[in-house]
Amino acid sequence: MDQKNLRLTCQVSQDQGSSNLVDRISELPDVILVTIVSCLRALKEKVATSILSKRWRYVWVCTTTLDFGRPDDMQIDAYVKRVNSVVDQHRGGNVEQFSVYIDLVDERYKSSTGRWLHFAAKRRVQKLELFVSRNDKYDASLELSYTSCLQNLQGVLGTGGGLGSPVKHLCGSPESVNLCPCRYSCLKFLKSIDVRSSRMTAEVVECFLSNCVFLERVSLLGAKSGNLRVVGSSIALKYLELHSCYFESVEIHDANLVSLIYYGPKINLLLRNVSRLTEVSINYLPPVRMAEDLCQLFLCCSQLEVLKLDTTWLYEKDHTFLKLPNLKHLELEFAAEDICCLLKLASFLKASPNLQKLVLEVSGTRSLFIPTPSGEIEIKEASNCSHHSLRVVELRDYRGRKSDFKLVIYLVENALELEKIVIAPLKYPHLVMKREQREVNHARLQLQEKLPKRIHFVCSPMCKMMT
Repeated sequence: MDQKNLRLTCQVSQDQGSSNLVDRISELPDVILVTIVSCLRALKEKVATSILSKRWRYVWVCTTTLDFGRPDDMQIDAYVKRVNSVVDQHRGGNVEQFSVYIDLVDERYKSSTGRWLHFAAKRRVQKLELFVSRNDKYDASLELSYTSCLQNLQGVLGTGGGLGSPVKHLCGSPESVNLCPCRYSCLKFLKSIDVRSSRMTAEVVECFLSNCVFLERVSLLGAKSGNLRVVGSSIALKYLELHSCYFESVEIHDANLVSLIYYGPKINLLLRNVSRLTEVSINYLPPVRMAEDLCQLFLCCSQLEVLKLDTTWLYEKDHTFLKLPNLKHLELEFAAEDICCLLKLASFLKASPNLQKLVLEVSGTRSLFIPTPSGEIEIKEASNCSHHSLRVVELRDYRGRKSDFKLVIYLVENALELEKIVIAPLKYPHLVMKREQREVNHARLQLQEKLPKRIHFVCSPMCKMMT
């Protein structure tokens, strides 16, 4: 924070009242007072501190967090006017957060949003949130985080209003997509974006990737249409997270990507020459039989260290995969009715000889999406697979079902250096009847009795509360 500017703004002579009470807090340095006010969440609470005394009158204008909240009963015009007033009065240095609820497509507020973007760039806002309004419901947002590398910012922003009038899209995106780096030059300094909106398309994402040379993190929710391509070592992107997106395909090659998280419908995932990719999480919903995707992943990502999978998509049979010699952390989700769960587990253990931690979750809800065997479930046995590196096993949603118990016993018999088994709380405890809770607790006690003494059994505090 600019100390000189802060003192000019906040330094006011203290009240010389006749009271014998000593206000120790008001005697604190300006920087500490601003930090205290910045910790208040609502902006109106920050402004309210101005009535405490003359010493506090202008402290709030130096706050480092500006969250304006939703307009609620306030007319949108009055809301915009209030945001503009605060932006004009702000006298602090860098701002950590700037959050506004506004309809970015509304032509009436384009000049205001331009001023806010200019303010965000000038104050080097670390987290800028513009929540998109649709029929007075804020169900989508655009979150932007700026990097501090803004040495030539004044030259980029220009003069006058800073951003000026937005130019036409150079990336071919529809005009309804207001925020795009090819329209506003200050967006080129973005370090991360978190977009929760169906208006975001693959073309806009690629525009961000090609124009924002510091962009390292991209998180998308609900994006639609197009083929997303992350291609080329010149792209700075390291972390890509896609939730419920409807791209036709995602192509990643010759990239610097370190982490890939995908949760949503089946897509055509193309990976090539991603030598820096060390963490992958894939969860298709609904699950599908696509062992070929996993084989491709093992083939081009032998350097993986963390892998998280919903294995109901490997329902049919046993699979043999290429080895992942660097894999240290593995998370697998099985269906409770999966008769091949032991075969799958054995395949993964064989493919990851240096695995240290394994997280298992057996879910009964997956039976809604996959075929289940008729009659009594008979878990297919798997051949022994001695493993010498696995130290910790975490069991999520353990209920003592046949598949639960079989998986644990198989690990106890084959993980020769296993040291600890951790039982996590039930996934949805509020949906579990008391009778079922007692049965689950009884099953966990039975499991503990059957474990060798060399294995430390840990039950999470929430699990113990259910007893």
